[in-house]
Amino acid sequence: MNILGDTEKVVGLFDNQRDVEKTVAKLHEKGLGKDDGGFEIVDKNRLTSKMPLQQSEPDTQSSQRTVGTGTAVGPMGVTRGEFVETPTVESKAKKRLTRLGIDDEEATFFARHIARQSAVVVVEVDSSEQADEVARLMQAAHARVSRS
Repeated sequence: MNILGDTEKVVGLFDNQRDVEKTVAKLHEKGLGKDDGGFEIVDKNRLTSKMPLQQSEPDTQSSQRTVGTGTAVGPMGVTRGEFVETPTVESKAKKRLTRLGIDDEEATFFARHIARQSAVVVVEVDSSEQADEVARLMQAAHARVSRS
């Protein structure tokens, strides 16, 4: 653990699930994420299914937002006083990544890829040596890696 409490994040962008699984297994072998929950996987399947994100907190915000007012006639003639839009995968991914401490510009970049079936693994480490090791593991699995 870093004495000052500073941590570093290593973010890997993966094009396929098999590489994610291999990397996660290697992270576990190295002792990362077993007890401290030091990493999280963000992908389209986790964002759109009922499967919880690893170490995620429940979303207390409404899953819909108002985008306009007026009268709409829905199926079976049901009228509604507002139009609603559900969040897109991209917006959910960006929100999740910013909650994990990824800056806005990078979160936007990664969220676009997540919406196109890529996966992002975010690992929080306590030292630059650990960050180097995690980055090497991710790069060996063909991930594009960013550190912050």
